[in-house]
Amino acid sequence: MRNTRPGPRHGAAPVQTPAGTEFLFDTALKSDFLFWAATRFARSTVTRAILATPPEVVENASADEQARIGKVLKHILPVSPRRLGLLNFLTYIAAPQGHGLLNAVGGG
Repeated sequence: MRNTRPGPRHGAAPVQTPAGTEFLFDTALKSDFLFWAATRFARSTVTRAILATPPEVVENASADEQARIGKVLKHILPVSPRRLGLLNFLTYIAAPQGHGLLNAVGGG
């Protein structure tokens, strides 16, 4: 089952959020301990949801890049006071084509 979040702009289509990601948003982002545990035991889900990166890209990356990704996840802590900002940012970068940050950076 997928839940929806409002699009980042008025009139934008809702963003589809996978159930595992929704669980992460509603639990682990409210608890520093749960987020830390998720980075250890559900790293693929965290990588996909928080870093917006397919886990297979990380798995195929160099050891240096994998270490850098680990540092990024570690430096998100404490996550609980950052939760709303992360959700806002994730909604923005996941926006439909032409509206998201990734499109702006790529010139789309």
